[in-house]
Amino acid sequence: MSKHFFLPSIVFCLFYSLQLCHSQESRLSFADRLSEWKKRANAHEDEVALLLSQPPLPRLNFALPERPNTFTSAGSLPPEPQVDLPFIPVPDYIEEEPSDRDEPGIISEPPISADVDSESNRSLASQQGVDDAYAELYDTGKPMKHEGFYLGLVSGILFPSDVLLRETSGTSPSHPNNLSYVADTGYMVGLQVGHDFGFVKAEADYSYHNFDASGVNRTLEASIHNIFSRLILERALNDKIDIRMGLGMGMGIVDIEGTTDYQGTGFAYDFLLGAGYRLSHDLSLQIDYRYYLTSASEDFDHVKSHMLLLSAHMDL
Repeated sequence: MSKHFFLPSIVFCLFYSLQLCHSQESRLSFADRLSEWKKRANAHEDEVALLLSQPPLPRLNFALPERPNTFTSAGSLPPEPQVDLPFIPVPDYIEEEPSDRDEPGIISEPPISADVDSESNRSLASQQGVDDAYAELYDTGKPMKHEGFYLGLVSGILFPSDVLLRETSGTSPSHPNNLSYVADTGYMVGLQVGHDFGFVKAEADYSYHNFDASGVNRTLEASIHNIFSRLILERALNDKIDIRMGLGMGMGIVDIEGTTDYQGTGFAYDFLLGAGYRLSHDLSLQIDYRYYLTSASEDFDHVKSHMLLLSAHMDL
């Protein structure tokens, strides 16, 4: 209930009660109303006298109790227990008298036992070994052998054997004449693709051979195209040098041009001996000796050559 409603209601009640009393008293005479007021005053005085005759109320103590003092005087404290401490003897230091050989102002180092000296030497040696291993592993200037694919270019000098041609004879066609031609020094160029497995290399190459040959009043030019596959075994002598040997087989397409062209395609092979030198991490040089041989045909005999080759391999 709000105060705006509570206050009017009280005022209304008081007004109503006064109005009721006034209406009741208005019916009485003045003498009766005066005697009524005196009775009320006397009754009020009796009640006041009764209250004043009562004994006084006892006085309440609102003081807080004092906090008990838990501390005792110094004389009442219990004595501390006595603890016997162990006796630790003081070490005796023996001062060495300086010898005549010692220089003044220089303190000599304490002697080091043989066990400590040997242990320190072993630790230094092991640390040196670890440092050397890390230096060898992370030495970027040291070329390392690469295992994987590589691409190579090869060129060299040919020393072919004499060329023997078969020409039919007019007197006996079944028995052709064999005419020998002296071969000159030639050249060879080629391209190689291979994979290095570590100890074994497998490669495929294409090469072109060219040389001239001369006979009685006649000159020949021989051109040979070769497609080979080759297996090479390598053994490392040190970080940079390898020795190697291998065998190659494939197809040789021979074309000998002269007054008449002599052509033939057949089996060919070679074997090699050589050495390799690593220039950097991904580049190496090889010097090889090869012996080359083709199969014979109806028009010419075996084509043979000794070759001295230089090849460069780049690791991929």
